[in-house]
Amino acid sequence: MAGLFDALLSVRSPRDTLRWLSDSPATPVLTKIATGQLPCTHETLDQLAPSGAIRHLEYLLVSTGALPQRDPALARLEHWIDGFLADANSDQALRTFAQWVVLRRYRRKSTRAPLNAGVLSRAKTELRAAEAFLDYLANRGTGLGDCRQSDVDAWLAGARPDRHVARSFVRWTIAQELMPSLEFDPGPRAATAPALANTDRIALARRLLGVETIATRDRVAGLLIVLFAQPVSRVARLTVADVIIDHDTVSIRLGQSAITVPESLERHLRELVVDRRGSHAATIPTSRWLFPGGAPGRPINEQVLGRGLRQLG
Repeated sequence: MAGLFDALLSVRSPRDTLRWLSDSPATPVLTKIATGQLPCTHETLDQLAPSGAIRHLEYLLVSTGALPQRDPALARLEHWIDGFLADANSDQALRTFAQWVVLRRYRRKSTRAPLNAGVLSRAKTELRAAEAFLDYLANRGTGLGDCRQSDVDAWLAGARPDRHVARSFVRWTIAQELMPSLEFDPGPRAATAPALANTDRIALARRLLGVETIATRDRVAGLLIVLFAQPVSRVARLTVADVIIDHDTVSIRLGQSAITVPESLERHLRELVVDRRGSHAATIPTSRWLFPGGAPGRPINEQVLGRGLRQLG
């Protein structure tokens, strides 16, 4: 726990950190870990009722070396699927789909980059829709093997907002020959936003550069989106190592190679690298993230970053 102790001594606001230690629901757990009453493992925290305070404690322990690194979103997904399958329809097709299609897909993605918070919501929706489709067939007195096109059509004509999401499960069962080859309409496509006109893009860039009251974090993130067409999810996961500062120029690595940024953005990037801060009292000041979040050792949540940018127009 020495790394955690040193980190808490180095935060920018000792008073806020003392308040956090006094008020956080996770403090009794931290006390038991520190005194040896509970083992300092991920499994210890996984057995507790999930909460923001316990998740924050996990990030704090990981970022200070007390716990090994892991993908927190993937861990929550694995835990949720275990609970879902324990309570859900006992159909073997659903269990196999959950473990070998949904979970395997996100485990593979996690090896390339940490999963974002939206993954858990998408996986839950996909599995709940699959379970609801099986329950619907059972209520009609049929199963996957006896399903007919009229059954599928009646399901799609229903009122469930997630009825089209069941398509991935249905297509998988057809491929596994658990269900006859039937048509399953994918549903309406989400509307795409219109492309931003160059004049509007330039006006946004000028506003981001010219309005002094805009925070450096939002200014830099907005300019990376407006000038370099970067999605918010990618901006949120940039690290300090992606910024290369020389005496005369500043470059940023947005892909395979670094791009020299305009002088108008250069000064703000330098400021952000020097004075980047998370939003929580118990945040580790040596974070590698260019946009650190409120959780120790974690980048800013892309939804939080996007919300701030939307407020700027």
